[in-house]
Amino acid sequence: MTNAKLQELREQIDILDEELLGVLAKRDGVVKEVGKIKKAAGLAPFDEKRWKEMFESRLAIAGKKGLSKDVSVKADI
Repeated sequence: MTNAKLQELREQIDILDEELLGVLAKRDGVVKEVGKIKKAAGLAPFDEKRWKEMFESRLAIAGKKGLSKDVSVKADI
C-alpha cells in the first residue's frame, strides 16, 4: 500500500469519526431531554427493561451491518 493510499484512508477515517461524534452529540441532547421529562414526571432515570431491549436491538443491528461481536460492548446488569 502506498503512503498516498494510506493517507487517503486515514482522512476517510477522520471524516467518519467526526460524523460519528456529531451523531453522538445529537443523541446526547435527546437523552438529556428524556431525562428532564422523566424527572418532571417522577420517573426513575434508568429503565432496565428498556435498556435491555435497546441493547439487544443495537447488537442485532450491528450484526446486520457486518460488525464483529469483538467490537460490541457487553455489560452485566
